[in-house]
Amino acid sequence: MLNLLVNYRSMVPIFASFRALVLAVALLFCAQWSSAQFQSATIVVDGLTCSMCSYGVERSLRKLEFVDDVQMDLNSNTAQVSFRTDREVMITALAKKVTDAGFSVRSLQATASIEHHSIPGDIDYLIGHSVCHFLESVDVPEGQLVMTFIGKEFMDKRAWKKWRAQLADQKGSLQSTAFLEAREYCFVTL
Repeated sequence: MLNLLVNYRSMVPIFASFRALVLAVALLFCAQWSSAQFQSATIVVDGLTCSMCSYGVERSLRKLEFVDDVQMDLNSNTAQVSFRTDREVMITALAKKVTDAGFSVRSLQATASIEHHSIPGDIDYLIGHSVCHFLESVDVPEGQLVMTFIGKEFMDKRAWKKWRAQLADQKGSLQSTAFLEAREYCFVTL
């Protein structure tokens, strides 16, 4: 009996490797792979009333290592953020920096360069280290895609209320996917 336990324990690394292999194969069948990369983002910020507010948000966003440049427009309450190409972009970190500065995100859109000319709806797509779940089919003109991010951290309360029920259904089916190991998982629409 003791010999059987020793043999079983020696098999644990093999089971772990097999699990990793199964997750990798599942990932290949569930996603569209490419060398897609985020290039820029437009964030509409709620609560900007003066140039100091705008400066506070800009300074907060510039602290992210993947941010190359930030251009604030107080008239439209927007931040135009461009990204460094040699860094991993985390869209959720952008929204967090806005809230850390004391403001809220009304909407967040990001532009990515994508190899595919079309993406079927209800599919996961890897962009950098982020998995984006497209809720609808997308045609990608000239390899550039502007995505609107969906989630309570990416939009105002009224817009989030509209999307919440639909995303609750989607999230229930995601618990078994390998993408939960990704750096971030986001829902997007056009």
